[in-house]
Amino acid sequence: MVCLYVTGMILFGLHSANSLSRFPKLLLISMDGLRYDSISDYTVPNIYRWATQNTWFLRGMRPQYMSMTSTNYMGMVTGLHAESHGIVSNAFYDIDKESGSIDLSYTKEQDSGEWMNHVDEIIRLFTRTMDPANFVAWYIDDPDKTLHKHGFYDGKFIKIMAELDKVFGYLIGQMRRHRLIDKINIILAADHGHAQIGGAKNVLCIREYIDYSRVLTGHNILYPTDKALFDEVYDNLTKAVNDNKLKIKIYTKDTKMTADIIDLYSLMCFVLKIRPAPNNGSLHRIAKHIHLRRYHSWVWDHDERYEYMLLLLASLLIVAIIITICLISLWVVLAWSRSKGDRDYDEESSKSSISI
Repeated sequence: MVCLYVTGMILFGLHSANSLSRFPKLLLISMDGLRYDSISDYTVPNIYRWATQNTWFLRGMRPQYMSMTSTNYMGMVTGLHAESHGIVSNAFYDIDKESGSIDLSYTKEQDSGEWMNHVDEIIRLFTRTMDPANFVAWYIDDPDKTLHKHGFYDGKFIKIMAELDKVFGYLIGQMRRHRLIDKINIILAADHGHAQIGGAKNVLCIREYIDYSRVLTGHNILYPTDKALFDEVYDNLTKAVNDNKLKIKIYTKDTKMTADIIDLYSLMCFVLKIRPAPNNGSLHRIAKHIHLRRYHSWVWDHDERYEYMLLLLASLLIVAIIITICLISLWVVLAWSRSKGDRDYDEESSKSSISI
């Protein structure tokens, strides 16, 4: 599996201008199919300049399995694996209607003119007088749409990348114009990337190197039944790749990547200063890659141990307050009783003196 992902991030100080939300602000831009290593000064100079000035995951991030658009974007905004958020594909079969279904937002044609309008709408959402937005997510269906139709090498990819770069440059220009560039955090991300096969010579027939009767198979994945078989399968595939001089990397479940795509959820919650819902991601895992030093993982990373600790501390505090109130009340009652007793004694003494 090849990890195909890019993200950049800008974190700036905030000060008031226009009608902005008083909460931290974040713009999430998702360019479908934008490979992390397709960013260069030649193809997308505006994006490249912005990425090099900020945080750029040069080796990509670990995507969800399967590496599909809906699966990865749902993982990105929930921090959950596909097994938990339930979006395991782009299309589904509706058992009630007895037909397949797909989100129409992914089939609608977009172009650079429409993207420019999207930029204007984003600016409006952040600066509107009534209820200004503090989080906006923007999805762009290219370069994925172009790559599926044309691949990398007929000139269409370079053209669409230039259009995307122009739109990104327009966004940054509009943010500067409206004095928003130092007030809004930006994350540029993608769900996956593409690779050009280039003919049958670059295709590896796995059945020629693995005995399928000894492994369990799933959709684009192999499940060896024990450690010895795992090592054998891995060694056979690695040798086959090297012998055939293929540009393929064999990944295992434990292969260390820079970070996971689901970790972006914890990062976004941190930027927005909101507590994340229970999730599979980790702020700590991504923080060490973006030099995020000043944070308290126990506040942001959901961990039941900390939930119990906070609940225990809250309970102890409530008990302490109740005990304190009871002690103060008891002291007041005793003081009042003592004072009343002294007054009664003085009155009795006074009556006795008069009688004598």
